[in-house]
Amino acid sequence: MPTSKFKVRRDFLAMQSASIKETLRVDGTITATSTLAVTGGITAASTLAVTGGITASSALVLGSGGTTIKSILAGSTAGCTANIGSSATGAASFGVTGLTTSHRLMVTPASVADGFAFVSASIPAAGSFLATYANVTNAQVNAACTVVYYIAFQPA
Repeated sequence: MPTSKFKVRRDFLAMQSASIKETLRVDGTITATSTLAVTGGITAASTLAVTGGITASSALVLGSGGTTIKSILAGSTAGCTANIGSSATGAASFGVTGLTTSHRLMVTPASVADGFAFVSASIPAAGSFLATYANVTNAQVNAACTVVYYIAFQPA
C-alpha cells in the first residue's frame, strides 16, 4: 500500500512519495514527473517508452540471455582527415565524452568524400575514437571533414 498521500478516481491514481512493496500492474501508462525508481525489474509486455533517460545503477540486460551492459553511448560527431596519398590509408579522430577503451564500437559515416573508403574504427584512448579511411584512387586526396554516427556499449 502507498505510504503517503494518494488520490483515486475511476481511471486515475495519483501518489506522492509512495512505496509499493510487491507488484504494481498498470494497463495503460505510468507517468513520473521526476523519478521512477524500481528496485527489482521492469517487464513490458509490448513496448517500454521512455521520454527522458534510463539510468541503471548496476547493469542493463537487453533481450533474454543477453550480455549485461554497463553503459551505452550513441550519437554523431565530426572530424577531419589529413591529406591521404595514393593508395594509402589515413585516420580522423572523433571526440566522444564518456567513451572508454573497454567500450565496443560501431561506426558508420554519414557520407564519405570522393576518393575515400571507410575502413575501420578503433578506440586508442578514452574520450575519442579513430576512423581509418583508405584512398582508393591513384592520386593524393585532400583532407576532408565528415560526420559519423556511432553506437558504443560497455559490457558489465
